[in-house]
Amino acid sequence: MFSAGNITEKLRVASFNCSGETVVDLYAGIGYFTIPFLVHAGASHVHACEWNPDAVEALQRNLGVKWSVASLHRPQQRQPATPIV
Repeated sequence: MFSAGNITEKLRVASFNCSGETVVDLYAGIGYFTIPFLVHAGASHVHACEWNPDAVEALQRNLGVKWSVASLHRPQQRQPATPIV
């Protein structure tokens, strides 16, 4: 997802020093933050989690074969939340 309003946050994430770190990107979408963590912040591994099958497909394309330092996690089915009493 591209949004001009997110560009400052994307640049902020890209400026992190994540060398040697493992990062978990919940709701990774198409990799809007996953890829900057790998390319610019230097994360050693990113666990990208995403529900949407279309976004998962796009994220796989965006990561390509050269990014073996990313694991893509896609739950098979959604579980309803447990009510808080």
